This record gives sequence, structure tokens and C-alpha cells, in this order.
Amino acid sequence: MSEKSSLPPHDPEQTPIYHTVVRFLGVVTILNLSGIIALAVLGRPIPDILVALGSGSLGALVGVLTPGPGGKSR
Repeated sequence: MSEKSSLPPHDPEQTPIYHTVVRFLGVVTILNLSGIIALAVLGRPIPDILVALGSGSLGALVGVLTPGPGGKSR
């Protein structure tokens, strides 16, 4: 198993699913933040589930965009 592959190194950032996930998480985060701001402007209480959804989507987006340990620097 010491033979080298003739394929180029795989870069996960060039796959369509990576871009789709980043776009989806970005849209969810922006819509969530917009909803929280709209509710705050209207003086209505902000549901805890809305805060949890925003925190989760933002955390997932940061986790996807942050390079792994020993990875290439941006």
C-alpha cells in the first residue's frame, strides 16, 4: 500500500455540496437574525427557539468555514 495515487489531492472546498451547505447555513443565519431584529423592533418577545436556531446555524457555519488543525492557512 505504499504506491501513490495518480489523482490530485482532494480539496473539500471545491465540491458542490460544500458550497450548498455554506449557502444554506448563511441564508438561515441571515433570516434568523432578520427575524430577531424585526421582533425586537416590534416590541414582541423573542422565542428561545429562535435564539437557539440562530446560535446553532451560526456555530455550524463557523465550524464549516474554519480550517482544521494542520490544515492550510487562508
